Amino acid sequence: MSLIFSIFVALFLFGFAIGEKEEEARQEATNIPILPFNLELADKNGDGEVSLAELRDFLESVPFAQRFKVPIFDANGGEISVEQMSATLPAEAAKFAEAADKAPKNGKLDFAEWKQFIYTVAEQMLDTDKDGVITKKEMEQKH
Repeated sequence: MSLIFSIFVALFLFGFAIGEKEEEARQEATNIPILPFNLELADKNGDGEVSLAELRDFLESVPFAQRFKVPIFDANGGEISVEQMSATLPAEAAKFAEAADKAPKNGKLDFAEWKQFIYTVAEQMLDTDKDGVITKKEMEQKH
């Protein structure tokens, strides 16, 4: 169970596609799941942007759950520690981990809390103009 989220650092800013070869190679090499966000997968209407509603739908999707719930959460008793997650986040996202730490009583996040954490980061950190849409340009600025 050591370093479950070390790849979080490289991919936390949402511009990181799951399909990027370099990140896939890094993930395969360490066998550690990465943060799930791919513009093409989440962009349901194909306009090149991800609305917060589209992001919420993506986080609730079956493919998202299949990719992350079983290998991360079910394999670790249904929870991950906030401390472990925080240790692997880039400095920009650390303040959001501190907020997440206030939510669970046991210092761990379950799958639902983790999805809410991802949504909060997207809403507060990536949607820089606060229009409810995360554009490719906004993601690239944070990457």
